[in-house]
Amino acid sequence: TLLIEEFQQRATAEQQTTFNSLFGQHDLSDEGIETVRSLLIESGAKEAIEHIVEGYHHKTVAIVNSLTVEPWAKEAFQ
Repeated sequence: TLLIEEFQQRATAEQQTTFNSLFGQHDLSDEGIETVRSLLIESGAKEAIEHIVEGYHHKTVAIVNSLTVEPWAKEAFQ
């Protein structure tokens, strides 16, 4: 996913090693899940993806607002 790709680009070698040893395990413990989640946050990947999503949201709102359709249709899109 985009989140994992962003993590791979931002993470330190140590973070990547830990992540790769845990990610994708079907029987991962709660502690392991928390470690993966923490790594995604600490690396800055989560925040980077949030900024990307926010940017798409702003672009989408601008596109919807520029449509020449009935107000109810704009409201439905939003």
